Amino acid sequence: MDNEERVITPGPVPVATAPLLRIVLWPANLVTIGRILFVAVLVVPMLLGHRWDPVTTAVLFVVGYWASDFVDGWIARRTRTCSSFGESLDLVSDRFCDVMLCAYALVATPEYRWAILLFLLLRIAPDTFLCRFLGLKDNLFYSAVKLHSRTYRLLSKENTVKLGIEANHSIKTVFFGSILFELRVPYLEFLFVAPAILYAVLVVEVMNAHARAVLDKRE
Repeated sequence: MDNEERVITPGPVPVATAPLLRIVLWPANLVTIGRILFVAVLVVPMLLGHRWDPVTTAVLFVVGYWASDFVDGWIARRTRTCSSFGESLDLVSDRFCDVMLCAYALVATPEYRWAILLFLLLRIAPDTFLCRFLGLKDNLFYSAVKLHSRTYRLLSKENTVKLGIEANHSIKTVFFGSILFELRVPYLEFLFVAPAILYAVLVVEVMNAHARAVLDKRE
């Protein structure tokens, strides 16, 4: 990895560089790293049979999984410390947290395994392999934005792309939270299918948009 990381600043401000260690220690990136640690501390002992008290579970889950996902991006924008390293770290954090919580959900609620496995298939594989095979550097949402897919154009008319991202995260929070707190919500697994369907639609749209962009360049 290079010793310096490109720092992305909004507007006409010149692009600057900073040592990687300094970027890692930026507040937004520390929050993202903390999110990984919070979820690991929450889930790993539970996979090994330990049961946290409800207050500890709530703090680790709500602060570590739900709130921190909003806070790190807000801090990065407020402090003008957005960087490609921070974006990559956020993607790694999202995948790690989702996989860890899905692992516990599979153990605790095997009756939901079809929905969980469907979610994992459409959550992890597309984001990982689209980057490799299509040369995309962003996740599905932002790849759709950059490639101007039909789904994005439809959403952008009401300026609801960010709302869709947050709604998706909220659905995951409700699903995982219900399992962690042993709340039996009727048809909960069908709620969890919604993010999976959204990922599937975005996969098709991003691939189509990418193909159109390649054809346009050739012409």
